[in-house]
Order: sequence, then C-alpha cells, then structure tokens
Amino acid sequence: MTPRPARAAAAREVRGPLLLLLAVVLAVAATAHLLGPTSTAGRAVVGAAEALVALTAAARAARTAAHRALPRPLRLTWGVLAAGLLSWTAGQAVFLTVDLGGGDPTATTAADVPFLLWGVLAVAASFSFLRLRTRGTLGTRTLGARTLLDGALTACALLTALVVLWLDGALPHLPGRPVEFAFPLAFQVLDVVYLTLTVMAVLHGGPTRAGVLAVAAGAAVTAGDAVYFLALTTPAGFTTGGLADLCWLTGFGLFAVAASPDNPPPPPPPDPGDPVPWGLAVPYLAFVPAAALAVHRLWSRADPAVLTGLVVLIVLVLLRQYLVVHDHRALLATAERQRRQLEVLAHVDPLTGLVNRRRFSQVLTDAVGEGLRSGGHVVVAFVDLDRFKEVNDTLGHGAGDELLRAVADRLASSVRVADHAARWGGDEFALLVTDDVAAEDVAERLCAVLAAPFTVAGAPLHASASTGAVRESPRRLHAERTATGAPADVEDLVEALLARADALMYERKRRTRPPAPAARPAARRPQPAPVPRSS
Repeated sequence: MTPRPARAAAAREVRGPLLLLLAVVLAVAATAHLLGPTSTAGRAVVGAAEALVALTAAARAARTAAHRALPRPLRLTWGVLAAGLLSWTAGQAVFLTVDLGGGDPTATTAADVPFLLWGVLAVAASFSFLRLRTRGTLGTRTLGARTLLDGALTACALLTALVVLWLDGALPHLPGRPVEFAFPLAFQVLDVVYLTLTVMAVLHGGPTRAGVLAVAAGAAVTAGDAVYFLALTTPAGFTTGGLADLCWLTGFGLFAVAASPDNPPPPPPPDPGDPVPWGLAVPYLAFVPAAALAVHRLWSRADPAVLTGLVVLIVLVLLRQYLVVHDHRALLATAERQRRQLEVLAHVDPLTGLVNRRRFSQVLTDAVGEGLRSGGHVVVAFVDLDRFKEVNDTLGHGAGDELLRAVADRLASSVRVADHAARWGGDEFALLVTDDVAAEDVAERLCAVLAAPFTVAGAPLHASASTGAVRESPRRLHAERTATGAPADVEDLVEALLARADALMYERKRRTRPPAPAARPAARRPQPAPVPRSS
C-alpha cells in the first residue's frame, strides 16, 4: 500500500492541474454564454477550446510515451493514446470548419473518420493498459478467462442499458436515413468498450492516478457522445456549444492531466490470492440494473434485441460463476498441496528422507499413550555410527552425507510399516517397534542390517554402529514412576524411554570402543648446573 505522505504528495500534484481544468471549462462556458452559444463567435470559442485541449492532451501523452524511465509497455500505451487524441483533434478541426462554414453539423462528414479512429485507438490503448496491469497476475500471453468474462459481462450490461434507455426508443424517430447515424452509434459502442477495458484494468491491477483519471476522462467523453446522439434524434438536431461540448472539453482535459511523465510507474498488480474485493462486485453491479431494465422492457412488449442481450447476460453470469467455483476449488487444492509440503518440511529430514526428531517424538508419544490404554509394550532403539567423523575427515562431507543416506535406506527397509525409523540428529538414528519382541533381538537385527559394507564414493566402506534398545510397558513404567513420586505424564514416560535407550547405546559404545593409548609421562630434562656467582 502506498504510504500516506506519498498519497498526500500525489494528491497535491494533481490538484493544481484539475483546478486549472475546472477554470478553463468555466471560462469557456461563460464566454460562450456571453457571446451566445448558437452564435458563430460562441461556437468558434467552444470548438477551438476543445481542439486546443485535445491537442494539449495529445502532446502530453506523446511526451509521456517518450519518457525513458517508464516501462516500454506503458510507453506504448501512451503512444497509442496520443495518436488517438491527435486524430480527435484533426476531426474537431474539420468539424469546426464545416460548422463555421455554414454546413450541417449533424450530417456524416469527413470529420467522422478521425473521430472513429480516435475511438478505435482509445480501445487499443485501454486494451494495452489492461494487459500491462494484469501481466503480473494473469501471465504475459493471456488476460485470464475471468478477466475477459468480467469485461464481456460489463460491456454487455452497458450495451443492454444503452439499447433500452436510448437506442430502442430513438432509432424509430431518427430523421433522414438511419445509415447516417452509423458513426454516432459506433461512437457509443467504442465508448462502452473503452470504459469496460479501463475499469477492468483498474479493478484487476489496482487503482493508480493515471488509471482513475483515464476512467473519469472516458466517462466524460462517453457522456458527451451520448448527449450528442440524443440531440441528433430531436428535430432541432445538434448545435455546438451545449452540454456535449462541455463534456468533451472536460474529458480531454482529464486525459491531459492523466498524461504526466512525472507520474510514477504503476505499482505491481495485487496477488491473485488477494484480489481487489470491491472489484469482484463491479460486473454484478453492472448486471443487476441492466437485467432489470431488460426485464421491464420485455414485460411491456416483445423486443428481440433486448431479449438477446438479456440471454447473453445470463449466459455470461453463469460462466463467470462456474469459473469462480473452479478457481475456488483450484485454490483449495493448492492450499492442501502446500499444507502437505509444509508438513513434509516440518516432519521429514531433508537429507535422509526419514522422519525427523520432532515427528518421531510425536509418534512415540502416541504409542506410549496407546500402551497405557492397552497394556502393550513398545521398543525404542538408538543407533549411533562409530567413527563417523573419520569418514568426513578422510573422504569429505559429501561422502559422509552419502553414508547417512545409505544407512537410512537400510533402516527404513528393515522395519515394518507400523514401525518408524527416524534421524535423531547428526549420525544418530532412532527406531520405534510396536511389536512385542525382545529388545536384544531388535539390537542384534540392527547390527546385522548395518554389518554389510556400504558403497560410498564408488568404493566399499565398512561402517559399524553402536545400538541400544529398551523394551518397556508404558503401564508398568507409569506405575513404577508413580510409586517413586516421579512425574508420570505421557511426556515424562517418553523422556524416560528415550533416556534409557540412549544410555544403553552409549554404554555399548564405551564397551566396544578401542582403548585409547596410555599416556606416558614426559621425561624430565636434566637441569643445567648452577653458574657460580662471581665475587
């Protein structure tokens, strides 16, 4: 999360340009009102101001695209948006020339082509921005099925609402040939797609100053295009200087504010396991009113276009719910797999693959508890390799590790499934046998298992071991300790068993270890004769 001082500094940096934009919009509106919105001078002021603001936004976007400190994909996004803004400026210049020259501003003219190109380039820039903001979480080759469904669901909801509220009632009343309104209708569709992609980028990639301003700018331009289309459906038609122009002026001014090369690069997208909570609800917030409008329209009369939109909405919602459930199951499976991996790391010795000391203590505690209930016996044995330090000193630690793994493999293969072999630490191993066998038999079997030579560093190696095994009934041990006043909890019984087995092992090691050479007293050096003092 961005620190509070950094957020305050960013707010101060954008506050000035926003106040300047507000002043420009109010000044243009006031000037047009004084000159007369329908007068030639008023239309000239409004049209020129729109072209100038759009040109400023294009220049700032191009400057941001040339900023070397920004990531290359982000620079490409701003470059495409700069081209679109420049195209809109060219279209506005042609439109203003036709309007001031006495032409019909409602007719399809050459200015509609740059306007349409602006919409296409704006959609391309928003798509690039969406890829950039979701790259860290959804991969570099795909945007993710759920993200695409969110976009499709939001766009379809907006288009359905657009058809119900505006197009369905306006199309029958369009003056002239309906084909002339193909461009205004295309503007509406491109606006919806642009807004959808930009909102998805902000929701799935995290809000940034440029992203939020881009959404606000797109919303203002979309409102201007909607007012423009509604004006075309009226007998008076569209006239420069009204609400649509103020919306366009505000929208392109917001693009100019957003296109600042001083903006820091966008923060990395959030972890896919921790998505933006309110972002997940936006597609449904768009679906509910759109579906309600469609149902209300179909309740009053049959409308194939609205019915198609409602069916598509329902299908998209069902697909999204399926993906949500699928992702939830995949997340649970991943969590379970990670839990098992953590359990292995916590309970398994990484060198030998045997259970570690902690896990062996837990298993022994369970066995002692079962012995207290059933009256059975347990056998605990310790195995300690003799002269293991010599192997490390002469052959290297790699050979010592290889010997430990070989010993662990033999011990693991010599016990039953119900028994347990563990690496206690260093060159010590521990075993738990739940079968009712003699401790001496267990110790002899372990010595026999380890008697055969091992292959270490490509050569045979004979390794001896000292063993100590104790067979005990937990119930009898509990009674014995209780009689003497010693602690007799399960943990105390476990410690007593381990201590006895360890003592037996070291006692055997002392008996079998070759005696150290006797220390010989050092010979006394002859003392030099005292030197007589001179008188």
